[in-house]
Amino acid sequence: MKEISAFFVYILAVISFTVTIGIARKRSMWGWILAYWIVLTIKNYVDWWGVSW
Repeated sequence: MKEISAFFVYILAVISFTVTIGIARKRSMWGWILAYWIVLTIKNYVDWWGVSW
């Protein structure tokens, strides 16, 4: 499970970087922000599921 969680952390970092660049270029980043929260929710569920088993 740690590998899966680490993969989600990597994806979150990529999305965060994308949002940062987009905001610096004054673009609307709401789609990416929504994607971030979805990925974060899935990651937290995977982490919780790994601990509860």
